[in-house]
Amino acid sequence: MINQNENISSGDVRQLCSRKLFELLRDQQVKDNEARLAITQELQQRRDYLRELAALDIRAENRPH
Repeated sequence: MINQNENISSGDVRQLCSRKLFELLRDQQVKDNEARLAITQELQQRRDYLRELAALDIRAENRPH
């Protein structure tokens, strides 16, 4: 199980189901911006949870300040 203290790799992202990836984002269990972006991109590539991602506005969180 992945928790917020672990680093999530791109390989991990590909291995997890879409539901789990979305839960990690929704529940803010992944704090690393690169990992959050990798999860978001994976879900977009799978075309899963697109409406939910838009509601979370994940892309806005990853813009440089």
